[in-house]
Amino acid sequence: MRKRAADRIVPRHGIAPRLTVATTAAMTFLATLCLAAALAALDMSGRWTHALDDVATVEIADGDSAATARALDLLRATPGILSVEELSPDRQAALLSPWLGDGFPVDALSLPRLIAVEEGAALDRAALRTTLTTTVPGARYITPDGWRRDLAQRVALLGWAALGLVALMLAVTACVIVLAVSTAVTAEAATVATLRLIGAFDGFIRGIFVRRFTRRAIAGALLGWALALGLQAVAARETLLPLALGLSLLPPALAVASAYVAAQATALWLLRRDRFGDL
Repeated sequence: MRKRAADRIVPRHGIAPRLTVATTAAMTFLATLCLAAALAALDMSGRWTHALDDVATVEIADGDSAATARALDLLRATPGILSVEELSPDRQAALLSPWLGDGFPVDALSLPRLIAVEEGAALDRAALRTTLTTTVPGARYITPDGWRRDLAQRVALLGWAALGLVALMLAVTACVIVLAVSTAVTAEAATVATLRLIGAFDGFIRGIFVRRFTRRAIAGALLGWALALGLQAVAARETLLPLALGLSLLPPALAVASAYVAAQATALWLLRRDRFGDL
C-alpha cells in the first residue's frame, strides 16, 4: 500500500498536529535567532580584537606637562613605534561625555594625561616599559591584552549559552512531539486494534503516525526558519550577522531530526505497551 493512501487510514483530527506545527515553528525561530546572535558576537569580537592588536596607551597620572613632553620624545625616538598622539583635554572630555553627560564639568576632574600609541612589529614592549618608567616616573604603558582575554572569555560564555538554549529548545520540541504522538495513538486505539486484526504490522502502523508528525514538524521548522530570517533581514546590520544559508538551516534540521526521533520512540513504546494490553 502506498504511503499516501496508508496515511488516510487514521483520521486527521485533533489539536496534536496543530500543536506540533506551532511548537516546532516557535522553537526553530528562537534557535535560529540564538545562532545568529552567537555568530554576530563572534564576528564583533574578532573585529574588536583585530582593532586592538597594535594599539597602546601611555598614562601619566599627575598630568605634568613636562613629564608628558619627555614621554612623547621617548616614544617618538623608540624603534617600532609607528605613531604617537597626545589626547587633548577636549578629546578626553568627548570620550567621557557618554558616561558623564555633555554638561559635566570635566575640567574639575584631575584627569591623567593620555598618549595614544600605534605599535609596529619591531617594538620591544618590555624594554620600552623599563625605559619609560625610568624616564617618566609614574607613567604607565597600557596594552589591551587584559581586555582581549576578558572579551574572549565573555564571547565563549555567550557561545556556550547559545548552544545550551538551542539544546533546550530541541528538548522542548521533542517533549511536545512525545505528548502529541501519545495523544494521537491513544485517541486512535480502536483504529490501531482494527489494523492489527486485519494483519497490519506494528512497523506499518508506527509509520503512519511518524510520517504525520514529522511532516508537521517540517512545516513548523520551515515556518520558524523563514520568520527568523525575515526578522534578521529587517534588523540593524550592526547587531545581527547575516547567516550563510547552509548554516542557518542547522536549527530547522535539528528540530526536524529531534521530532522524528521522538515520534519514532514514542510510537514504538506505545505500540509495544498496547501489545500487552496496557494501552
